[in-house]
Amino acid sequence: MRRRPNSDGVAPRGPAPTPGSQPDASPASPASPPRHEMDEDEGEPRALAAPPPPRRRSRAPFIGAAAAAAIAVLGGGLYAARHAGEERRAEEAKRAAEDASGRAEEEMRNRADALKRAAEEEAERRAKEEAPRRAQDEADKRAEEEARGRAEEERKRRIAEVKRPARGDRFESRSKLYSFPLPPAANGKGVLSISAEPPGGNVLVNGVAYGPAPREILVPEGTYHVRVAVKASEQRSKAMKVRAGTREVWTAIFKLE
Repeated sequence: MRRRPNSDGVAPRGPAPTPGSQPDASPASPASPPRHEMDEDEGEPRALAAPPPPRRRSRAPFIGAAAAAAIAVLGGGLYAARHAGEERRAEEAKRAAEDASGRAEEEMRNRADALKRAAEEEAERRAKEEAPRRAQDEADKRAEEEARGRAEEERKRRIAEVKRPARGDRFESRSKLYSFPLPPAANGKGVLSISAEPPGGNVLVNGVAYGPAPREILVPEGTYHVRVAVKASEQRSKAMKVRAGTREVWTAIFKLE
């Protein structure tokens, strides 16, 4: 049902507010009175349609921006977390490498110490095993030196005790060995038994010739210089000490060509 315009030609805006009703408190600006057109058929004015209300702005850009910001924040957080995780892993790897290096160095030191102890123990064991042998070698060396010293002293003593009787003194001799019986020690005499290999050669006692070997000579107790000469270039000599009641035997050995 269309409202008729009032005497001013303007259609009323609406029913008057009833008592107790509240006027519209919205802050919307007062709209201009609607325009009326004449109804061609009825000859009455027709109210023009009100302009469409203003369109609200789309919130999509704000939502997109917020989403992008959230994504950026999330990405930054993920990157920071990933970076922190990488740093943590790098730090853990570094500590693990340092621990492994420390263990390797400690193991090398332990091995070196073990090898050193083993070498020291082996050296000590060898020293203990070789100690008796070294002691025996030293004892043998001392005994050999003492024997050489005694032999040298005996040689010097024999040379000093050699008694050279006058060349005119001759002793009883025989051309057969063991032909003289051993005289009693109280007699103060002994026997020189001299042979040669091969047989032959002139026997001299203290420079006195007694004939070819073998030769046995009865002499007083003492030391005598005995020589057997095959020829001038082939001679053998020895200092022989004769004790009373004993027989001293010597064989001169020649290598004749």
